[in-house]
Amino acid sequence: MSVEGGTMAFLDALTRHKQLFERLPALQVTITNALCKSR
Repeated sequence: MSVEGGTMAFLDALTRHKQLFERLPALQVTITNALCKSR
């Protein structure tokens, strides 16, 4: 796959998963808490 095609696919995925990325900070906190508890 060309770099340009990969970039377009990436941007398409970003747009499609925009809601997921907007919730990413909360997800990071959840993951961090889970990692701290598992230690």
